[in-house]
Amino acid sequence: MIEEVKKIEENDIIGLTEVVADKVNEIVDFLKPFSSLQGKNGITVVPSDSNIVFNFSSSVVTGSVAEVTYHPFKLLDVSTSGSLKIRVYHGYVNGEMPTMGGTSLNHSTPPTDTITATTYYWLKADAEFSDPSSGTYTVETTTTSTPPSGTTITGTGFVSYNLIGLASVYMGDITDIAQYVKENQHVDSYGAVNIWWG
Repeated sequence: MIEEVKKIEENDIIGLTEVVADKVNEIVDFLKPFSSLQGKNGITVVPSDSNIVFNFSSSVVTGSVAEVTYHPFKLLDVSTSGSLKIRVYHGYVNGEMPTMGGTSLNHSTPPTDTITATTYYWLKADAEFSDPSSGTYTVETTTTSTPPSGTTITGTGFVSYNLIGLASVYMGDITDIAQYVKENQHVDSYGAVNIWWG
């Protein structure tokens, strides 16, 4: 009789182990898109006759935390001690990735802008009428609300600016960030009128 009770307990434990393993696998699968585990086969849950084995690869144990995602073109205060800095989070204009200071916004070391006064951030499009998606798209800055070079129309193309937002500086600190663009952008020109939309 004691042998039968022990066997039932072992079978219950094996069944419970498989249920727990299934639940852990569900949790791991659910969390993959939200954590640094995404794209890595670092955790394996293996039910055996009497236990669960968790195998962690060294890439998961020593991996880095996934980057936080923001809306396109979000102005981020990335100031360091004694230096006021703004980063423009990446986004697309007509399907193209803009640059700031010659560096792509989605570069592994994203560009930052060191500021000392209130600064306005602009998306600049320099494109052809025939194919606006093949234009050059950059982030430009000014310390006034006037676009850097104004908007121009040429015989074959156009230059246009769209205000992303501004970082307000007061007494040596960034005190506010006003955000006007929160989506990937499109731009086109209709002769005398340039239109930006998200």
